[in-house]
Amino acid sequence: MIQAIVNAPNEGANSFFLNLDAEPQDPYMIWDIPPTSGFEPRTVSWRGNGTYNNSEFVPKVFNLGQGSHQLILRGREAYTALQSLTIMQYP
Repeated sequence: MIQAIVNAPNEGANSFFLNLDAEPQDPYMIWDIPPTSGFEPRTVSWRGNGTYNNSEFVPKVFNLGQGSHQLILRGREAYTALQSLTIMQYP
């Protein structure tokens, strides 16, 4: 799973497109972030067949094989900011 330090100041500035190893698909691979007060940690989720305020995949767990992988993150809404990302093993 992926944890990030993000600033998502309001409902109009709180999402990214995100996927591993392929371009994210809209609307399935949207990461809707609950609004923050400045930069705060958030775990990546995917909207899937859910809605902007009720994602289907919470958290989004990626099952990766050995080898190299590419994280693809695309901006979706202006003023949503990313400070850092951490890839973690799911507990």
